[in-house]
Amino acid sequence: MKIILYISNFNKIGGVEKFVINFYKRIPNVTVLYDNGSPSIGEKINWKETYDCDVYIESSAWGKSAFNNINAKVYVQMVHADYRHVIKTWNFKYKKHPKTTHHVCVGEIVKEAFEQATPYKCDDVIHNLLDNTIIHDPKPKNDILNLITVSRLSGEKGFGRMLQLAQQLDSKNIPYIWNIFGDDSAPFGKQLIKTFDNCPNVFFRGITTEPHKEINKADYLVQLSDTEGFAYSVYEAMQVKTPCLITPFLSGKEQIAHGLNGYILSFDMQNIPFEDVLKCDLIVPDFKELGKEEDWLNFLNFALDEFYKNNKMVKIKITSIVWKYKIGEVIEVSENRAKSAIERGLAELYIDKEKLKAGRPKKEIKE
Repeated sequence: MKIILYISNFNKIGGVEKFVINFYKRIPNVTVLYDNGSPSIGEKINWKETYDCDVYIESSAWGKSAFNNINAKVYVQMVHADYRHVIKTWNFKYKKHPKTTHHVCVGEIVKEAFEQATPYKCDDVIHNLLDNTIIHDPKPKNDILNLITVSRLSGEKGFGRMLQLAQQLDSKNIPYIWNIFGDDSAPFGKQLIKTFDNCPNVFFRGITTEPHKEINKADYLVQLSDTEGFAYSVYEAMQVKTPCLITPFLSGKEQIAHGLNGYILSFDMQNIPFEDVLKCDLIVPDFKELGKEEDWLNFLNFALDEFYKNNKMVKIKITSIVWKYKIGEVIEVSENRAKSAIERGLAELYIDKEKLKAGRPKKEIKE
């Protein structure tokens, strides 16, 4: 199974970017294409070229689409966000590409929102994959409250609430350190950092390539977003058994139980249970990954089986320079496409002579 995974904007940090990286690491035979960015994996798409694969996955509904540059049997549109929120708040409207055969949502809340906010159905829920090579150290015992945030520096990630929390900690004379990791190179990020000038215990550290190590050191991971489809940083915190402080975005209940593996703080940042938080006595239960390789492989194999049931495929041999193929190359296309190519003199029906000979009685074989 040949898979192409496309991401329009491959930023230095972000949940969709992490999805792409972990998918590439864990699923075999994946080619990553992107439009903008300078990632360590993948290749920049050539918009003048057509790419062939069995399965095409478009990683998000934002940015420039590559559907029209792909020849595939299965076309998957990923859904990462709570569409109820983004349609209302960001004036976003999802438009399904005609080639789309399946929608995959990264969480149950994402599915619920997608099916409420659009006329389409989610074909499967597959939670985001993690880096399953992570081995975390034992949790340290910190002398003072140690907080961490790993996030894009953008408006919906709740930095106004983070400022409120820092100010409350300062006003109560609670000793703490708060490390914030994210790409601070953009103008919005630089301006956002300035709002914390009077918070001497908050430190913006830029990007980390090993977030799990930093999260493991902390007493809590803090994620005070307006909305999350399925918060990757919270997921990574559970992986290294670090409790979380989150706001009550709907998908949070898929990961955090108040008082068990974290605390859910109100959006207005009032009545925070500081006494409980400062005990730092939550013990995260043994972690079980929600999304695994077999979830994806089972889904994609089923989708391909359905395709073959509904579409008769034919092998043809290229006889004239066409598309991007070489003369003599054998490809598999739909019956209608094969008929069209043969009628135009671009290809001929391919007959596997070795397979044919193997299936005939020996006496009928003439060399």
